[in-house]
Amino acid sequence: MLRKLLLALLAVLMGLYALWAAAQSSRGPFWDLANTQQAGQFVFYDMPAGASTTGKPLDIGDFDGDGCGDIAVTGQNAAHGLGTWRGSAGHVRIIMNLCHIEGHISIEEGVDPQNFFTIYGAFSGDMAGTETYVADFNADGYDDLLFSAQNSDTPDQSHSNAGAAYVLFGSSDFAQQGDIDLLELPDRVMALYGASAEDRFGLWVEGGDFDGDGYDDLLIGATQADGVNDARINSGEVWIVLARRT
Repeated sequence: MLRKLLLALLAVLMGLYALWAAAQSSRGPFWDLANTQQAGQFVFYDMPAGASTTGKPLDIGDFDGDGCGDIAVTGQNAAHGLGTWRGSAGHVRIIMNLCHIEGHISIEEGVDPQNFFTIYGAFSGDMAGTETYVADFNADGYDDLLFSAQNSDTPDQSHSNAGAAYVLFGSSDFAQQGDIDLLELPDRVMALYGASAEDRFGLWVEGGDFDGDGYDDLLIGATQADGVNDARINSGEVWIVLARRT
């Protein structure tokens, strides 16, 4: 009897080993991310410390129409001293012309200004880079970048946490425009601001051609908005902004 039990146990163990061995032999190739110099892998190292503690939304497009990928990488908790110190103002990094996927870029080591620039949040606490979405909103053949700052207090700081969304339009000279300070909006940036304090307009952003006219339209959520006449506390609102050629 004991012999039969031992044989049965041995059979079970051998079966388990066979399953394990089969699983090991059927495993496909793996990619070791620790090898940062291998072809087909590109790494971007951001700063400062803590810039992305609440997430790092990112997106890809072709903002200058050269056929190479461009990426937008955010750090919504980033602080910076552009003019004045702005804690958690947030930033969006634009990295251009990634035709060859290899190597790395590090802010600390320096970047190529011909293929890199930063969008800086306007005020402390704005959290610029809350969300991103890429589409061609004005149908000119260049991808545009929609991004948001959920805690923006509007330009005159009169509506606490109303939120904001921005569209940076693509162009053939997109990479040459240099850093952007959202405190002083250039012509290429369109801004939309939440209607009331605490709306958090821009917590989510998306897009699509809702009216079938060939232009992608903006879809923006305000999760803490209070509805018509602010009568429904935190009921939330969704805004569709129809696009047109600009």
